[in-house]
Formats: sequence, structure tokens, C-alpha cells
Amino acid sequence: MRKIIDAMKRCAVQFGLGRGLYDFPKVFIETTDKYIPSWAVPLLDAMVAKINAGGAVRDVVVLKPEHAKPARTNG
Repeated sequence: MRKIIDAMKRCAVQFGLGRGLYDFPKVFIETTDKYIPSWAVPLLDAMVAKINAGGAVRDVVVLKPEHAKPARTNG
């Protein structure tokens, strides 16, 4: 398995994929879940849209449940 991982890394370096990753922010999500929680998905989508539009984003972003907007209820 290690040989496959090393081969994939060498391939990525040849295509210059690694360098571009340093341009993106490091994102940490405070959760006890194993997977990305549903409250974080809209926040991540908004961050991607901002990056694609050329907006500035901090180098390190920490997402917490209280950053998510509460769901609107029809009542």
C-alpha cells in the first residue's frame, strides 16, 4: 500500500498539484462527528464561492456550530 501512496505523490508533484494546495486556507471544523456535519456544508460552500470570486479568506478558518445560521421555521 505504501508504494501506491508514494507513486500517487510523485504523480501529483509532476503535475504541480501540490503547490496549488498551499493557496487555500486550512479549515478546521469543531465537531465530534466522524464526517462533515450538515451545519458546516453551507459555510464551506460560501467559503468556496468567496474564493472563486477572488475574495480574501484567512489562512486558518475554524468553523463552529454557532457560526451556522439557524434553520428558518414556517411558523
